[in-house]
Parts: sequence; C-alpha cells; structure tokens
Amino acid sequence: MPAKKKVVDVSDSAVIIEKKEASTKKPAKKVKKATKAVKVAQYNNFALDTCFEMARAMGVQMGYHEYTQALLEEKDVKKVAKGIIKKYDIAKKFSFDEDGYDEDLILVILERVLPTMEITASDFDSIAEDLKTVEEYKAGEDASADNEQYKKDFEIMKRMLMYSQRKGYKTVKELKKAVHADAKDAFKAFTKLAYDVLKNWTIADVKYYEGFVYSILSQFNDLYEDYEEKIIMDISDLYLLRGDLEKGKRDYQYVIRETKNKGKAYLRFATIYKDIDVEGAAEIVEASKRYVKEDSKYFEKLQNVIK
Repeated sequence: MPAKKKVVDVSDSAVIIEKKEASTKKPAKKVKKATKAVKVAQYNNFALDTCFEMARAMGVQMGYHEYTQALLEEKDVKKVAKGIIKKYDIAKKFSFDEDGYDEDLILVILERVLPTMEITASDFDSIAEDLKTVEEYKAGEDASADNEQYKKDFEIMKRMLMYSQRKGYKTVKELKKAVHADAKDAFKAFTKLAYDVLKNWTIADVKYYEGFVYSILSQFNDLYEDYEEKIIMDISDLYLLRGDLEKGKRDYQYVIRETKNKGKAYLRFATIYKDIDVEGAAEIVEASKRYVKEDSKYFEKLQNVIK
C-alpha cells in the first residue's frame, strides 16, 4: 500500500516570511534640500547674463538696464528684491532643487549688479551738501588743487543730473524744492572752474566736458535759456586755445548769427582770438562793423582790442 503523501501547511510560514520581509525593508531616504548658502554660492558661480536668463525663465522680464534703474530708485537692495518678486509674482513658485532657480536669485543679481554701477540711489543722499561745496570752492590759488576740485565737481554734477533725470525735474527750481539747494549757483561755479582748468588740458578733455555740460543744459530748461550762449562761447574759447581753430570759429559764428547781442559776442570772439592771431582778430573786428555801429557801447571796445 503506497505511503500517504505528507501535507505541509505553509500558510503560517508564508505569513511569517512575508512579515519578515516587510519588517526588514528600509525606508526611502529623503533628499536633503539645498541651503540658502549653497544656492547663493551656485548663483554666484554663473555668469551674470546666465542669471538674467534664469530670472526670465521665472517670468522676470528684466535685463541689466532695468536692474540698474531699480537700484537708482531705492537704496535698500533687499527692498528692491522684494519689490521685483512681488511685481512678477514669483514668491514660492519655483524650487532650486527641482527647477535650478528660485526667488533668492533676484537678490543675488541685484547684489552683483550694484558694484558695477557708477551711481546708485545712496549717492543721492548728499546732493544738497555736495552742491554747496561746488558753489563755495574758491579757485585760482593752486592749479593742482583746482584740477582735483574740477574732477570732484564733475562727479557731483553728474549725480545731480542723474538724480534729476530719474525724478523728471526739468528746471533747477523743481530740483531746489526737492533737495533744498540751488543748482544754478553750483552750475555757475562749476562752469567757471571748468573754463579755467580746461585751458591747460587736452582737446579730448574739452570734448568730454562739452558733451556733459550740454547734457545739463538739455535737462534744465531755465539753465538753457540763461546760459546757452555763454557756454557755447566758453567751449569755443577752449577749442581755440587748444588749437582747434576751425571748431572754435564755427561755434562763434553760430552764436553771432543767432544772438540778439552781436556786439558782445564779437567782442569776446575778437578778444580771445587776439592771443592766437592778431591779424585774425583784426578781421573779426572789421566783420563786426556790419552789425555793431558807432553808437553801440561795444564799438569802441572792439576797436581797442586791436590797438
């Protein structure tokens, strides 16, 4: 008689095995999120243009110029960053670990742009005090000191101009209400010092000053009305004295053609030209007779130039 097959009940052992397997399974490790320091270090490793592109990927449609303009409006960099984040609605919408960038990138961009700027919002705090130093400087005793002061004054006037451009001030009266300082007096002092100093500098320096001072006149309507002719003649003198006779003569001819006070313009033209070419000065005096008659207060003065 065949032996009975032994039946093995494995249900319990199976359960035991399953339980054993379940109890020995290790839980998945959580991925550690990057710290802020790690993120900032990573952002700083990228080129600035790459940072701009990452910000654009978050919807921040700004380039270098737009960031600099924001930094000209507000000196608190963190406040600027918060404003941008709010404007473009990117708060907590991006993950550095998943997307490769997040809102912290904006502050990094601003902090990297800031050192590249010639002028920032914090430079505007001392405008009134600085304009006063321009106005009060007494030139003439020390040429070296005058040269250094001209450089300082140039930077002060540049800050004043940029501030006015940002605020939209079109007259020095508007600026005075804002900063409680008279930019007209500072402008007069600055241009006088520039005239004295640049007589001994190069043509390139004269051209640089010319572009800058015309930018100031273009910004402020009241300065333009009061000083345009004088500044043109100042710069014409400087060109003549530095050897560019064609440019200097051409600008004087423009003033003489446009001004109502031709006698004054001719007198100044002849006087400065006498130090360069006496015969040329005589020709200027002779040409003046077409407009300056004997009853003019300038007629005799013009004749005396070439005596």
